Amino acid sequence: MNEVECCTDDVEPFYEPLGLYVKPCARVNITLSLPQLKQPGQSISNWDLMEKIKKAVSPIQVCNFLCLL
Repeated sequence: MNEVECCTDDVEPFYEPLGLYVKPCARVNITLSLPQLKQPGQSISNWDLMEKIKKAVSPIQVCNFLCLL
């Protein structure tokens, strides 16, 4: 989960002689409690959960997801 991606959007000069710039960054942890599954063999798709969360927080861009069971 400690991945670094280079992005030059919204960078501001910090110390230009050394080529140092800063960019605002945020990390948010979201914990979901899922209801008990009522039927044997029923499952919940991690992909569907990720898509619903992305849609709910739009226009905020979500880069990474980690699903823990």
